Amino acid sequence: MDRVKKVSELLNALGEMCDTGYALAIHMRFMRPVLLYECYCREWSDFYDRNGLMLNDPVVHWGLAHNGVRLWDDPTLNDPLGVVRRAHDHGLHNGVAISTGTSASRTITGMTRSWGPFSAPEIERMTCIVETLHQITDGLGPLDSPEMTQLRALGPRPR
Repeated sequence: MDRVKKVSELLNALGEMCDTGYALAIHMRFMRPVLLYECYCREWSDFYDRNGLMLNDPVVHWGLAHNGVRLWDDPTLNDPLGVVRRAHDHGLHNGVAISTGTSASRTITGMTRSWGPFSAPEIERMTCIVETLHQITDGLGPLDSPEMTQLRALGPRPR
């Protein structure tokens, strides 16, 4: 199957599960993702960018250091500057972080929805999607390749 089509299908599946959005940083290398898909509300996205919250985001910090799943509301998640609380203030609830890969190339996602916590089977499905996205985007060509242009164009837009 065409890689671009498969990525599109997987992004759509995440979007169906996350009515208030998600952010997906694929193959983070030196704090920069090869691909970034983000579809939180515009107000939150702008606030996050304007205030440089990525540098203090406990989900990003956790994801860079670990593989697995972490709930945003986990009381052991180190969030001294209240980034998760600020996300809640912008309508992002029931957050789940999933991270996979190696320290040299990690994929990290944060997903939210309005109607209640994700169930264990839903988290398992989302983990499978994130791991598949990580695997099928391994070894992408140059950033200016036609395939990369197509993959970047898939990106969901803030709601």
